[in-house]
Amino acid sequence: MVFGRPPDSRVGDEVLWEIDERAWLFIEPNAARAGAGRITLAVAGLDALLEGLAAQGIEHEPIEMYSNGVRHVNVPDPDGNAIAFAEPPDAASAAPRSVGTGASP
Repeated sequence: MVFGRPPDSRVGDEVLWEIDERAWLFIEPNAARAGAGRITLAVAGLDALLEGLAAQGIEHEPIEMYSNGVRHVNVPDPDGNAIAFAEPPDAASAAPRSVGTGASP
């Protein structure tokens, strides 16, 4: 148990807890990768995020599209750990396409 309660959802082997209206914790058991973890963060604006990472020389694996419309991508590090980003289908249309400078037009 995490947060003193059972998971809010299960998707295959993954277990999910809703932390906030727009924040979920995904845990994927994988004994073969023990010591090489992955954390998944739900985001809006996946394309802009990946463009920003690419501008810093950070590469990512191909974007996957799940049957429920979620876009998912892994960003591995040299040690085999990965940060994964998942964009729900409703977040893609509401997200800005690029990161602004904060200056007014």
